[in-house]
Amino acid sequence: MANFDILAIANTTNVTAANLLPQVGKGLTAYDRASVPLQTIMMNMKRVSQTSNPTYFQYETQYDDPSATCDGIDAAGAGVSQTIVIDSLNVRAGDRYLEPTTDQLFLVVSITSYDTVGITTTCVIKRVPSTEATLVVAGTPLLIRVDNQMLEGDYYPEAVTNLPEKFTNGISVIAGAVSVTNIMNDTPSYYNQGSEFDFQRNANIEWFRKQMERTIIWSEFYQQQETHVHNGKTWTGTAYSTNGVINSIQTNIVPYTGNLTESTMDNFLANTVWGTRYYGGDYKIGFAGPQVFNNINSFAKNRMLYPGSTNMTYGLNVMTYIGYAGQKLYMILEREFMNDNPAYANSLVVLDPMQVELKYHGPALMMIKNTTPPDQTVTSIGMESRPGFLMSFEKSCAILQQGS
Repeated sequence: MANFDILAIANTTNVTAANLLPQVGKGLTAYDRASVPLQTIMMNMKRVSQTSNPTYFQYETQYDDPSATCDGIDAAGAGVSQTIVIDSLNVRAGDRYLEPTTDQLFLVVSITSYDTVGITTTCVIKRVPSTEATLVVAGTPLLIRVDNQMLEGDYYPEAVTNLPEKFTNGISVIAGAVSVTNIMNDTPSYYNQGSEFDFQRNANIEWFRKQMERTIIWSEFYQQQETHVHNGKTWTGTAYSTNGVINSIQTNIVPYTGNLTESTMDNFLANTVWGTRYYGGDYKIGFAGPQVFNNINSFAKNRMLYPGSTNMTYGLNVMTYIGYAGQKLYMILEREFMNDNPAYANSLVVLDPMQVELKYHGPALMMIKNTTPPDQTVTSIGMESRPGFLMSFEKSCAILQQGS
């Protein structure tokens, strides 16, 4: 005869946590979706191109050389010449210079010597017309190059050879991987919607694009031999790394202290971004951290422009800040400058869109390779990108950064 347990009837109306079936949300909350504004805006502006070589070059030159300084001008009588030193090698007999503070016009009578180490020219000058006495100009006066004067029946001046300066950069090579077993892929869960491989692939692609963004911003150029160990396998080969945005800008780096004020912002735009004769384009793009936007919002929030068409084109919230002569700075929040990167939360990086380019080596900026091993019940892919950055006119870009 079978034995039965006696079932208790006490407390059956009280449902405890142990009796509950878990109610699990079947949706997936994914935070920090891929935000890669630098890549996004360069792609939309068609500033992306392929390079056939992992190493590429950029040549820069200056066709016009409008001014130079000298070591001072002494007083002299009418028609009397004197010797000065000009801080340039581009000086020839017959050149005429204007000293703008006294409105004196000077003629280079002859060349004494060129100093290719100090980059100076020692020459003999006199004021023209010869009926005017020379006024003293102390310090290191600026001379504006006007022209090269030729006499009637004269010889042409010495030819000047323009040699462009060569700058070198190259690609980075970065990678990622996804591997899912057949059983994992065919087992539905509350979050993978029936395909673990699709879920892992989407997650890794977003993560990989963020790596690409950080590479373009902070990477430093080098090509050297390295040894890596992956899952017990050792490999020695060439490591490629591009010079990113931050390391490409060397000239126009302006520090500031405290909060960013309207005066600091306007001075940066007027004196640095659009402050020289050769500043590049009248519109530029600024990638800024949150504190920069907070500070600007405190003094200019009623004067901000948010062009809807630009937002729709780029898929980004773009703010327009007007420069001193109507130039436009299109500002975009760079999430890589957020709170987990406090050194750049107060930074503004300004790029001239016509002078920068996103390069890539291979058939595409981002490549997906099948890496599934033979005779193994897994599906695996490798993600590879060979991005590079090209800045063709470094002085057209700038950085405003809070100092320590």
